[in-house]
Amino acid sequence: MRAELRQVVKGARPGRRDAAEIVVFDSTGTAVQDVAAAGRPSRGRTRGHGLAVALWD
Repeated sequence: MRAELRQVVKGARPGRRDAAEIVVFDSTGTAVQDVAAAGRPSRGRTRGHGLAVALWD
């Protein structure tokens, strides 16, 4: 079964049903899309959403 991430997030299509199913994530796009996506987490944090996670010491 094929589904886009937005479909799974919205609940329109099911995600993986068990660990044997394979997920392929293709994040190719234009640089402007990458910049727009990178700005989303910081905008959410300033509005009090999300959780900051330390990835290294």
